[in-house]
Amino acid sequence: MKFSSSAKTVAAAVVFLQIANATTMVESEVFGWQYELDSTVPVITTQEEIFTTADAYNQTVGIELVGGTMMMIDLLQNKQIATFGGGLDEWARSNYPGEEVLNDSAFIEDMKNQLAGHLDDVRAGIPLEQSLAARSTDSDDTIFDNMLHSDWVAASTCKFQGSWNMHELLPLDMDFLIMLSSVSGIIGNPRQVNYAAGNTFQNGLAQYR
Repeated sequence: MKFSSSAKTVAAAVVFLQIANATTMVESEVFGWQYELDSTVPVITTQEEIFTTADAYNQTVGIELVGGTMMMIDLLQNKQIATFGGGLDEWARSNYPGEEVLNDSAFIEDMKNQLAGHLDDVRAGIPLEQSLAARSTDSDDTIFDNMLHSDWVAASTCKFQGSWNMHELLPLDMDFLIMLSSVSGIIGNPRQVNYAAGNTFQNGLAQYR
């Protein structure tokens, strides 16, 4: 079969567009979550620029270590939106979780012990100088039928066990207890059922308390 020159031109254009639209997904170094890299993003060097960038993306951003580079990620699109430079890069690395977070049970147990110690200090009248936040994000968006057990655990363990740790350690007569849940625990999300389940647990725990 022979093709006309115009058909060849169209075919070449389609191939070119497919190559141009191809994305490179790279795993983060600690958690293994995949992000799309973009070499054209700006380099930011101050914490003020972090806040400005976060506002521009409606606060749906995160900080990740990918390929040895500290970067800001748009968590809705799993895409690099900025690279850290100068002193900001050092600051980000010093606050980035280490390899110990890969062992979920040991990490959460350590956090529970730290929280217990902070509460003992508060009861003894010692000012609390540190804060603790538990955050969980799904490792790979997919429908439940295709979800690996490791994906389920990665997104839900922190919310299940982390929230229960705080429940066990904190008195029931507190004025308030804030947990970082999500509307996905109410309306669901077909590609984030693990994350939605964790949020539903937190909603139920709030009712229980």
